[in-house]
Amino acid sequence: MDSRTAKEIAVDRLLKPPAVDYLRTLKTLTTNDPNYVAANRVDIGNILHGFLAGEGIHWAQEIFEREWPEILNEAITQLSEKEQ
Repeated sequence: MDSRTAKEIAVDRLLKPPAVDYLRTLKTLTTNDPNYVAANRVDIGNILHGFLAGEGIHWAQEIFEREWPEILNEAITQLSEKEQ
């Protein structure tokens, strides 16, 4: 049985292709423009929701909207650590 939380599983799924390629792009964009995520919040949320749904992770929209920024932040942090 998997003892990880839903957020941890979501982060792991985002760190696998094809989502990891999108994360790399977001990482570059946010380095160049720290306001990028805030300015494109709806689009980024929809894209992440699509990646996770494709991996079989389904959350109610209102829960996902509340949780995805933290999931994105953790995924980019872990990606940065792996790339060092």
